[in-house]
Amino acid sequence: MCAGLLLAVCGVLLLGCGGDALQEGSPKVLASKPTREVGRDALENFALLRGSTEPLPAGLTRQLPPVEGGWTIAQRLPIVTQLAWAVPGPERLCLVVKGRNEPPSVVCARISHAVKAGMFLASVPANAQRTSKFRTVIGVVPDGVSEVRIHASGARPRLAPVVENVFVLRDHGRAFPESIELVRRNRAR
Repeated sequence: MCAGLLLAVCGVLLLGCGGDALQEGSPKVLASKPTREVGRDALENFALLRGSTEPLPAGLTRQLPPVEGGWTIAQRLPIVTQLAWAVPGPERLCLVVKGRNEPPSVVCARISHAVKAGMFLASVPANAQRTSKFRTVIGVVPDGVSEVRIHASGARPRLAPVVENVFVLRDHGRAFPESIELVRRNRAR
């Protein structure tokens, strides 16, 4: 399966699978008004969520744990070779990643925390047959963040650019990311 792969967000760790590179192009333009399913904070702080929605495939939702608000509203992330979605709820934001021939990975955080610190999940090489040789970190950050500094124990911080609230880092690192630091755009321009 996907030994050695770990997901993290804001100190929450889960086993799972994930990752690849950002795809160019802008997401489709989710309702701009808050609903019972999507909280105002999510819409105000994540432009990505203001685009049109794409439901998660039914086969995928059957593999996911139940969450408040369900899995009905999802925004596909612009990531190549990997299926990934941001799934907002009334009080939470989830990140769902589905790799080829792998079970889905999911991590959720309160929207207020995602606004302050962003959220991510990561996979680290397992040195097993048929597993990726790359460390992959996928994350969602609020509006105004231009890049993310990824911190891992015993390694120099790595920078990942943010495109439309999404960042992806794919490298040969072996250390699991401990935290991310949001780097905001210079507002003086």
